[in-house]
Amino acid sequence: MKYKDKFWHFAISASFSVVFYFFIKNWLYVFLIIAALGLLKEFYDHFKKNKNTWQESALDFLADCAGFLTGFIILNYLFIIKL
Repeated sequence: MKYKDKFWHFAISASFSVVFYFFIKNWLYVFLIIAALGLLKEFYDHFKKNKNTWQESALDFLADCAGFLTGFIILNYLFIIKL
């Protein structure tokens, strides 16, 4: 069940990074938005729901970053969008 959560972090971050790029057109800002959303969700899970340990939250955040990187690769190399 925990790996399913990592998949959702990855998939949502990848799709958000693609969608946000079409509106913002700046990879740095997109990364900062994805990172902020991922961190806020992990703080919420940890403090409000008392759901995750810090190790699980760190792995979730790494899945968010991997999702962003995948979105970047998809747009930059498959659709040939220049930085």
